[in-house]
Amino acid sequence: MIEVPYRAKGSLECKYKLSWDAYEEMYRAQLGLCAICGERETRKSSNGSGDIRELSVDHCHSSSRVRGLLCAACNQAIGLMKDDPQRLRAAADYLS
Repeated sequence: MIEVPYRAKGSLECKYKLSWDAYEEMYRAQLGLCAICGERETRKSSNGSGDIRELSVDHCHSSSRVRGLLCAACNQAIGLMKDDPQRLRAAADYLS
């Protein structure tokens, strides 16, 4: 069974209209992994180990529909690319 890291429950409902139960269900369905890169979200602790932390809620800014859970890097990347699939494809082509 996958243990879901602690997250401030109130902000989920207020910002995303997402219940804690729905977040936990999504987290478990994604096996605790980012929906884009497939990595766990970790935070470096003082002893150098990477503690597992919660994934970010990704949502469409125009419709507010929750799309999935992402690591901070992937969530920020698609935000910086203005949630534009063509821009993201062009970036991927550029890197190839």
